[in-house]
Amino acid sequence: MSETNKGLSVGRNIKIGFFHLGSGMADVLTTGVWNRIMITDLGISATIVSLLAALRYFLVPIGIWAGRISDRTRVLGTRRLFWIWLGRGLMVLSTFGLGF
Repeated sequence: MSETNKGLSVGRNIKIGFFHLGSGMADVLTTGVWNRIMITDLGISATIVSLLAALRYFLVPIGIWAGRISDRTRVLGTRRLFWIWLGRGLMVLSTFGLGF
């Protein structure tokens, strides 16, 4: 076995799989709530709601690109910590735009 395959044990693969299972279950619940509230109660077009639900999947290539940059580039002596805090900061700033 090579060095890279030793870290991919059955237990680790199950742990990664459970993360994706939980993420998918949260997506189902969120999409169901969006459909009920936004389409039925608020009367928003189903096209807009479906585009919001699909936005996560449209942005996946940007996440892969950002992960590659964070793995290769050191900022302030760390590789990933700066990018994690930058993402958190952008999420905090985006909450101010929710009312508009």
